[in-house]
Amino acid sequence: IYAIGSTIEEAKSILEKQLSNVANWLSVNSLKLNEKKSQIMFIGPKTAKIDADLPAISVNGTPIQPQQSIKLLGVQVDNRLSYEEHAEIVRAKCRSGSYALRLAGQNGIPLTGRKAIYNSLVNSRLSYCDVILNAGTAAAKKTLEKAQDNAIRALMMKDYEFTVDKLRYHLRWLTAAGRRQVHETKLVYQCLRGEAPVELIELFKPKTEVLNPGLRS
Repeated sequence: IYAIGSTIEEAKSILEKQLSNVANWLSVNSLKLNEKKSQIMFIGPKTAKIDADLPAISVNGTPIQPQQSIKLLGVQVDNRLSYEEHAEIVRAKCRSGSYALRLAGQNGIPLTGRKAIYNSLVNSRLSYCDVILNAGTAAAKKTLEKAQDNAIRALMMKDYEFTVDKLRYHLRWLTAAGRRQVHETKLVYQCLRGEAPVELIELFKPKTEVLNPGLRS
C-alpha cells in the first residue's frame, strides 16, 4: 500500500485511512492484519527530512515506526531510492561467488565449468531486479561494477590489479551497466507488445499526436 502527499503529515493521513479500510475488509472476511510484520517507510528526495523524527503510523491502534530501508522481494529499498545498501549486499554475495571461482580454478575445473559457477553465484545476483537499479545513485552502480569486475578476475584466475576490460573483451561480456540497459530495453519492448504485467503496460501511453517543429525560414 502506498500514499502520496505533498507533506509527510498528508501522506500519513492518507495512508492511515487506507490501512483502516484494509483492516475493516480483513475483519469482515474473518482475517487479521499482523501489525508485527507490517513495515512503513517514507520516501522522498534529498531535500526532504525523512531520516529522523518521523511520525509513527497507527495500524489498528498499534504504532509502527518508519524504517529507513525495507527488504521487498529480495531488494533492499531505502528511503532515498539510492539502492546503495542493496548494492553492498549484492557485492558481499558476489564476493562469496568470486571465492568459489578461485577455488574452482585452483582445483582444475575448466573455464566452462567456472562459467557455470559464475552464472549461478554471481550473474544471477547481479541480474536480479537489475532494471530498477538504473534509477540508483552513481555510487550504487559503481559498487555493482566492482562486484562484477572482481568476479571476472576470479573466473579468469587473474589478480585484482589485472585490467578487467581485456578479460571482458575476451569473454565477449557486457558490463553490469550494459546488461541492465539490455534488460531495460527488453522490458520496454515487452510492455509495448502487451507481454508484460498490466501494471507496467499501463505506464506507457500511446503518442497519438506528432509534433510539427516547423520549417526553418
